[in-house]
Amino acid sequence: MRLNHEATLTPEEWRELSEDFGLAMSDPERTLIRSIPVSELLDPQSCAEYLDWLADYIGAPSPRVAASMLAKRYGYLLASPVVYAMTQFNKALLPTPQQCVLITPDPALEPGRTTFPDLALTGYQVWEPGPEGRRVWREHVLRELFDGHLTPLLHSLAKAAQVSKTVLWENVFVRIGPLLAEAAAAAPHSREDAAYVLVDAAPELFGERKNPFARFMPDTSCGDLAAATGAQRRTCCYYYEMSDEYCRKCPMPANA
Repeated sequence: MRLNHEATLTPEEWRELSEDFGLAMSDPERTLIRSIPVSELLDPQSCAEYLDWLADYIGAPSPRVAASMLAKRYGYLLASPVVYAMTQFNKALLPTPQQCVLITPDPALEPGRTTFPDLALTGYQVWEPGPEGRRVWREHVLRELFDGHLTPLLHSLAKAAQVSKTVLWENVFVRIGPLLAEAAAAAPHSREDAAYVLVDAAPELFGERKNPFARFMPDTSCGDLAAATGAQRRTCCYYYEMSDEYCRKCPMPANA
């Protein structure tokens, strides 16, 4: 596939992604208490060790809960800005796992911040549609984002923490589903993008046997994306195990 490797984000586009999703470049002057390249989490031992540390740091009772929280956090930090840039800017922002670093800043120097990790980029690529057209380009974006990045991470987390991949995928879904639904009327191609990502995209783009998001869509037409992505969760993310409350869309209270 021919790609425009000279594409860039405008200052306004970068500012929007930074303000909305916390997108940031790596800052060597920032004082951290822990950092780890995402590529290292693909190693079983490194992943298990990090989850043990993260569970203790965020107050999670087990690596299973920590893995679930991390998947949800990474869905916000990485998947959300990539999908947003694709549908709003018509640009593919695609950092590799080697270019993504999970960082935990020193809370003494940054009071009031979340205990969950941030994402710092050491580099990234921006691709725009080429002569083959937008549909071919979009397939490539999803393959790079999921099969080449997010799916291997979720598989590693699931194995290291003995947590269901379905839970982890729904954690990503709850981040990008509402985002796509909200954007559906705001930009060219965005409604088609939403239906494609959430329902119609081929499983191989995700490196899975089925589109992992389609199972979370209610039995409704994709013409009603807002209602579909506002539905109650199918799985529990275990947040209640580290808090005194359930998530707003948690299925647990209804079944209690």
